[in-house]
Amino acid sequence: MTAHWPSGYGVIVHASETQQRLQSILQAAERGDLALTPAEVPDVFSATDRLANAAMWHANRWTWAHVVIAAMAVLKELPSGLLSADRRRAIEGSGNPCLC
Repeated sequence: MTAHWPSGYGVIVHASETQQRLQSILQAAERGDLALTPAEVPDVFSATDRLANAAMWHANRWTWAHVVIAAMAVLKELPSGLLSADRRRAIEGSGNPCLC
C-alpha cells in the first residue's frame, strides 16, 4: 500500500478498518486473483478516492442549487446581494454551472 493512500483525499479519510479490508484486495492482487497487478492497486485506490470526492462535491453543489431554485420560486425574487448575477444565471440554467 502506498504511504499517501491511507490519508485519503479531500473529504475522504480512511479508518483503520477500511485500510485493513483494502489490504486484502492488495493481497488478492499479489496472488494473481485480480485483473490488476499489485503495483496498479494503490493507483486504483487513489483514483477511486479522487472520483468519489469529486462526485460528493458535485452532488453537494447541485443540492444547494436546488434549494436556491426552490427559494426563488417561493419568493419570486431573491433579495438583492444574495447571489451574484453570474451565479444567478448559473442556477437559472443560462450560465456557467461551475459557479453554483
